[in-house]
Amino acid sequence: MARKATLLATVVCFLALAPAGSARTPDCRTAGHTVLANAKVRVYYVTARGHHVYWACAFRTPDRRRPLGSQQDVPNYIRTKVIHTQLRGRFLGYGSEICYPGRPCEWDAYAIDMREGRGTAVQKVTGHGEVRDVLMTRARSLALLTDVSEFVGKSKAYRILKIEQNRKIPLDQGSEIDPRSLAVSRHRVYWMHGDEPRSAHIE
Repeated sequence: MARKATLLATVVCFLALAPAGSARTPDCRTAGHTVLANAKVRVYYVTARGHHVYWACAFRTPDRRRPLGSQQDVPNYIRTKVIHTQLRGRFLGYGSEICYPGRPCEWDAYAIDMREGRGTAVQKVTGHGEVRDVLMTRARSLALLTDVSEFVGKSKAYRILKIEQNRKIPLDQGSEIDPRSLAVSRHRVYWMHGDEPRSAHIE
């Protein structure tokens, strides 16, 4: 609940800062600063009170948009971020993360069908730890690389997961996983564990 309340407060802050004369919903084609876009969907951010607030919208429904989260770091209070947004046609994949001092970070990972502007989640999972990478396949499954050092008592430890039909399926874990090595191609997810290349099937 605290996480949702924080993200809602961020969005409310942005709306409160909108110019008084701009009562209309921002135009999907021109609002904010583009993060990425294709012929169907655009992801962008606006700046509110010193941090970035991220949105996604579909060009066919420019008056409707989806809040993705914010990028902010308030010392000794909260850190939030939006992680690795990607587009495949009308589908959007991304992760979001929130961290409070003295508590494990929490993350969400999504694959969103943006056909109706505000989007419908076709994959949505949550977890604890820090997300280092999120990749979406053509079938809208997700591959994740997360930092789980805090939970296994090591200086560095990573976990590889795949998300299919809203289920988290562990693939690998260890301190020798290269956090920069995650990749997907067709129906395989790839990563490096030390000097050993590893892979697994993914929908």
